[in-house]
Amino acid sequence: MSAACGCSTPEVGDLAPGITLREEWIRGERAVIMENSLYQTMMIPGKAMLPVTYFYKPTGHDLFLRRAKIEQSFEYLDGWYDCLPWVGDSQSRVANKGLLRTATWAVKSEVADHQAKVRFSTEISYPDPVTDRPNQLSFVKTIVGSSWDSQLRMDYNVQNIGHDRAKFILVGHGRVVAAGGYGHGNYVYVPGNKCWILKHEWPALNALGVKSCSWTSWPVEGVVDFVPKKGVERKGEYVYAFVPGAWAVVGDEKSQEYTIYQCSPIQLGKTVLPMPFWCVLHRDDDYLLELSLSRALGVDHWDEPWATVALDPGESAQFSVSMTPGQGLTKADFVKVTE
Repeated sequence: MSAACGCSTPEVGDLAPGITLREEWIRGERAVIMENSLYQTMMIPGKAMLPVTYFYKPTGHDLFLRRAKIEQSFEYLDGWYDCLPWVGDSQSRVANKGLLRTATWAVKSEVADHQAKVRFSTEISYPDPVTDRPNQLSFVKTIVGSSWDSQLRMDYNVQNIGHDRAKFILVGHGRVVAAGGYGHGNYVYVPGNKCWILKHEWPALNALGVKSCSWTSWPVEGVVDFVPKKGVERKGEYVYAFVPGAWAVVGDEKSQEYTIYQCSPIQLGKTVLPMPFWCVLHRDDDYLLELSLSRALGVDHWDEPWATVALDPGESAQFSVSMTPGQGLTKADFVKVTE
């Protein structure tokens, strides 16, 4: 890992088989660092960045955007940042990026039988943005790694510990990158044939007359493949496309590096959602891949049935997300995958 993180990065061959956990304090933040012969990943519970970095040793690249200094990553919410019970809204009526980033966290770690496990838990309380009724949620995220592979698994459990039915938005806000940064040849691919456009200013969608908050066909022209625009090329174009899918991949055509993100079915109280939504945010100079249980990011559409999910008192939402990096496959290889 870079010197900015306060950690050294051994060569792949320098580590004996196994997996370790250790804690450090970095710029005033408690950091949990998991490492095996293939990767080193850092988790910052105080910022809800779980994880903030994942350095893949075989390629020498991070799976997330890496700022020059780690405190800049704290400021810009890099890595995989969890947002609950909303991301924000245009009128700033609620805390931006949710309440986990200011919550008080408990951390429990263990290493046994070639497996490392870190359990992060907290509770948040909030008034419903429309009804003003009090809600209370328990949030538990367990991150699991093993000594023998590069996969990182994230197990989620959100429970309604309040007295009323609780509506919320849960988003895994991923500032993911391929081949170490945003560049020509990057792509974000999600299988499927339809997507929900939350909002946009995108030429192909404008030409089709696609309105905000509506379904259209997927993929959308120009969204999957990333071409960075700078200077006069930048026109302020953007799109938020929510694609229902069990998996997504972020990759780079030139280096053939990739990371597969896969999600289990979501147990939501008494019902099961077969898959989440992958929100592909594409802008002039960057892209994000966000996992969401619903089709909105903020409270602007709170009363719409598609904008939130809900739990009755005592009910839980449970699911797992895994991320697995590799090298040697192109976008065409993933497009061929049918199951």
